[in-house]
Amino acid sequence: MGYQTIEFEVRGHTACVTLNRPEVLNAINDEMIAELAEVYAEVETSSDIWTLIITGAGRALCGAPMSTRPPTTTWKTPRESTTKANPS
Repeated sequence: MGYQTIEFEVRGHTACVTLNRPEVLNAINDEMIAELAEVYAEVETSSDIWTLIITGAGRALCGAPMSTRPPTTTWKTPRESTTKANPS
């Protein structure tokens, strides 16, 4: 199947997904999420694929487009996001 935002290749028992939006540093968008879900489903159900490598075209692996992020008031600080274990 042809994909618009990723490349998918299987050689032997190894599959390789290349995020292919180098012009935006491989920022993940809805289309890429849908394509990755399709590939992951194929990899998960294949008894011939033992390993999945994920890489990015160009100089960045991936990220999220900052233009589509939620308002900063909904983001937690790293301290707020950290779950601490209760040793007792």
